[in-house]
Amino acid sequence: MRSSTSLKNANNTSSSQLTTITNHQKQAIVLLVLSAIIYSACKFDATQNMRVNPTGIGTGRHEYNGAEVPKPGTEIKMIALLGERNSGTRWTSSHLEECFSHAIEVRTKLTRYKHWFQYPASYRYPHETLVITQFRNPYDWLKAMQHVPHHAPDHMRVRWMEFLTSAWTMERVGTDKINNTRRCQEHFEYKDVISCEKEPLPRSSYKGLDYSRHQPFYEMRNDGSGKSYDNIMELRTDKIRNFLSIKNYDGIADVWVVQYEYLLTKGTQELLDEITRWTGIEPNCTARPPQQRRNRPVEREMADFVREQLNWTVEAWIGYGPHMF
Repeated sequence: MRSSTSLKNANNTSSSQLTTITNHQKQAIVLLVLSAIIYSACKFDATQNMRVNPTGIGTGRHEYNGAEVPKPGTEIKMIALLGERNSGTRWTSSHLEECFSHAIEVRTKLTRYKHWFQYPASYRYPHETLVITQFRNPYDWLKAMQHVPHHAPDHMRVRWMEFLTSAWTMERVGTDKINNTRRCQEHFEYKDVISCEKEPLPRSSYKGLDYSRHQPFYEMRNDGSGKSYDNIMELRTDKIRNFLSIKNYDGIADVWVVQYEYLLTKGTQELLDEITRWTGIEPNCTARPPQQRRNRPVEREMADFVREQLNWTVEAWIGYGPHMF
C-alpha cells in the first residue's frame, strides 16, 4: 500500500510539474504574441508618420492647426510659403505662383526670407495672410544639407558625422568684423547671425561660389543669447517651433504644415482645393500629378545616429516619427 501510495504521489507530483511547465509555456506564447502585435503596431505607426494626416488635405492638421475653415468675414490677402533649404520650397512656390498669383500675392517670405527664423512684425505682411510651412523628413533633409549646404561654408564637403556634430557656426570674416552695433541682413541683430554682411569678402576671394558660400548665413540660437547651435539637428528643432508659432502672430489667418513627400506622392490637387476653399480663388493651372524623385542614400549608421539624437517630440508636431527610415 505504501508503494502504491508513493507511486500515486509521484504521479501527482509529475503531473503538477507538467502543468506548471505548460503554464510557463502558455505565458511565453502570450508574451511572444503580444510582442509581435506591438512590433506590428509600431511598424504601422512608423508608416503613418511618413506623411501628414490624409484628412488634413495634405496640410497636416496638428495641434497648431486648429481652424478647419476661415473665420467668418476673413479675406485672405496673401499666401506665404516658408521652409528650410533643401525642403522642396522652390518647386512648391513656383507652382503656387502659377496657380494663384493672378488673383493674390504669393510670397516666399513673411517677416524674413522663407528659410530663416521669423519674428512678430505684423506691419511686414498684409492681414490676413495664410502661411504654408513646408518640411522634409529629417533623414533625407539632413543628407541633402550635407551634400548641398547652402549658405553654410564651414560645413561643405565633410563626412556625415562631422556634419551632424559640429557647431552650426563659423568665424566672422572680412567686413563682418568691423561693426557689431548695426542691424544685419534680414533684420537680425549682429549677435544673432553670421554673417551680418551679406557678402563679407569679395567674390574674388573664393575659388568658386557653389552653394552660396560667399553669402554665409548661420543663425544663432533663437533666444537672443548670441550662442550658436551645437549642431544642425538643434537648429531644425527650433526652426519647427518657430514656424509653428507663427499661428500666434497678429494678422495670420492660419498656419498649415505640408510635407514635401506628401505633395510628391499624392500630387498637389488636394492642396490647391484647400487653398481655393480658404481664398475663394480658382487656380489658374493644372495640379501636379504624383511623382517619384530619387533621394540620396542615407547610410545606416547615419540614420541610427539621427534616430538617437533628434528631438522626436517636436518632429511629431509635423508628422514625422523615428522609425520611418
